[in-house]
Amino acid sequence: MKTTKSRSCSITATFLSILLIVTLMAGCRPSTPENPPIDTTGSAAAEQVVREYFKYWNEKNVTELEKLMTPNKKGISWEFDNLEYIKLISITEKKSSDKNRKVFEVAFDVKFKLGVGGGYMKDGKTTWDYLLKQDSANSPWLIYDWGLPLI
Repeated sequence: MKTTKSRSCSITATFLSILLIVTLMAGCRPSTPENPPIDTTGSAAAEQVVREYFKYWNEKNVTELEKLMTPNKKGISWEFDNLEYIKLISITEKKSSDKNRKVFEVAFDVKFKLGVGGGYMKDGKTTWDYLLKQDSANSPWLIYDWGLPLI
């Protein structure tokens, strides 16, 4: 009886050891061009910029909006007097070949007092791309372009 029990424990220990080795090896796979490492911190930080952008746009807060954009986008006309609301629906990251750039497909619902707004937007659901860049690993993500699907 002891022999059967110790053989069963030995088989279980061997199985668990093999399972542990396979799990560790799967997690330690090298990154290759076909299998790039996922930069979740950068993606999450860049996505948060887009979320804040829509929050401040809906609040009609140009000061905070412009903190999230590159200098060439500051000072544009936001037509806040025509905006009833803008609501973020979804954000989906698109593949970017540059580690210092992120592209998001953003769906949002917008309502204008006049039914139309700048950039050929009409009331209702709109999907645009938002392009962000980061000058260095320590600099913030900034929106440098947006519009109909750009990528």
